[in-house]
Amino acid sequence: MKNLIKKILREEFDKVQDYKKRFDNAYENYPHKKILPIILKYLDNIIKIDMIVKSNQNSTTYTVYLDDVDTIAKHYCYGCSGTFHYPTGTHDLYTATHWEDNEQYTSAVELAVIDAFGGESGDLEYYDIIYKFILEKIKKHMDNDPINDYPEEHDMDW
Repeated sequence: MKNLIKKILREEFDKVQDYKKRFDNAYENYPHKKILPIILKYLDNIIKIDMIVKSNQNSTTYTVYLDDVDTIAKHYCYGCSGTFHYPTGTHDLYTATHWEDNEQYTSAVELAVIDAFGGESGDLEYYDIIYKFILEKIKKHMDNDPINDYPEEHDMDW
């Protein structure tokens, strides 16, 4: 798992122009369209947002704290924080630590999905749809939060 994360960091961190656009077509590109709604419903049940706060490392990024749902938490690697970093607007992630936190959390969710639906972790079959789902869930949470005043620029161009 650590080697995979390091490989992704080396190859992808500098190349992605707009971090969120990488996952634009994740649902459309998923080959098993009939089970996609079931997978998305499962993800909605296991991914729970605890709170979203402005990152103290970058003014355009929010840190999302996720509930430690046992289904996901049992797949955390050593040092995994259960956090996800959400850049607003079309801004990218600015730190490798944010990127690594996102990769670790998404990988833990993917292993939970593999437990439920089958597959191999090396195939990354569910990875893009999980990432897109998380981004959409965060955006929806920010849109519907009456207490916190999130910036309008967090909207994604999807």
